[in-house]
Amino acid sequence: MFEDFSRLVSGIHATVLTPSLWDGVLADIGRAVDQSDTALVVHRDGGPRRIEHANLPFSAAQAYNAHYALRDPIMATVESGPVGTLRTRSEMVGKVGRTEIDADWCRPNAFDEIYFLHLTGAPTAATLALRLPKRSGVAGPTDPTALLCSLAPHLAQAFRTRQHLDDLGYRNSDLSQVCESLQRGILILAAGRGVVYANSEAERLLRRDDGLRISLAKLESSQRDSREPTGTFLCARPSGKRAYVLHVVPMTSTVEDQRSSWRRMVVIVDPDVERVPSATLLRELYGLTVSEAQVAVLVAQGGDPKSIAETLSVSLATVKTHLQHVFDKTDTHRQADLVRLLLQHEPDRDAARNRDVTSDPSRVPSGPPQENSVHVAGRTVSSPAVD
Repeated sequence: MFEDFSRLVSGIHATVLTPSLWDGVLADIGRAVDQSDTALVVHRDGGPRRIEHANLPFSAAQAYNAHYALRDPIMATVESGPVGTLRTRSEMVGKVGRTEIDADWCRPNAFDEIYFLHLTGAPTAATLALRLPKRSGVAGPTDPTALLCSLAPHLAQAFRTRQHLDDLGYRNSDLSQVCESLQRGILILAAGRGVVYANSEAERLLRRDDGLRISLAKLESSQRDSREPTGTFLCARPSGKRAYVLHVVPMTSTVEDQRSSWRRMVVIVDPDVERVPSATLLRELYGLTVSEAQVAVLVAQGGDPKSIAETLSVSLATVKTHLQHVFDKTDTHRQADLVRLLLQHEPDRDAARNRDVTSDPSRVPSGPPQENSVHVAGRTVSSPAVD
């Protein structure tokens, strides 16, 4: 008996790093209680309630997610109660009365007696549901109270820990997308200049091997400076192009941390890359016409009215008229002021949005199943969309 309980606990905690094991864990719990059906019902803040993992008929889980989860007063009452509480269906029916889910889902699926173990509360409520099978004869089903109460703290801890890891993963993914949108090379270095993160722009610059490169997973520069860099400095490029500007910032928060852990963020600025916003972006921000936006972009690229007129094959007077409209709409008065303003804008972010920031698995968390899918006995199948 002790070995069986230890195996259940071990399996529960294994789901922290491997959430797909929930199906097997629920099946093991069900087998420990007279071959009962089991399900993990999760209600995330701002999202629908749904069965995420289950060891019960697939059609029943699919129907619940598609229709009954939205109108389940019993589960809503369980979720509003104290964490760690074990309730029964008969007890909850006595509180909320007979409902649609009782007549149309519980009875057809022979869910006569169900135990609900409330594991975690908001913002992500999780409940273990266990259905006892009908048994013929005098002997009734095994009372699962003792086992469920013993497993409750392990189930709750495993679920909360996994949620914490998912939250960290989402935060990591969000920060990665922020780094992608900055249009600057961003590196995170560990001790010994080991590269632990590089955004797409940094990878593009490093692939050039023009003053900076990664060798044996470490950042190297053409200057061969053995000192650990900190601050802002130039990195010469063998190609003869203008030197990179490197900003190296400690990522620790206290002096004590700096002594014990060496981590740096490196921002790589390529002076040869034009940071000119797109005409589309300028039209959206300032209400410029197509022609006005074209003139503004050419001004930001260093063009003067005469060269712009030649480029666009229009008269100089037309360019000056468009330019005056641009001044009025951007609240600038001189060409130098306009250039300064336009260069403060990030370039067109569509390219950044379309970059494959998920190519590195370490950048993306292994989150919960998609909203319209359910795991049942190892299967992941989409449920019908809910209006």
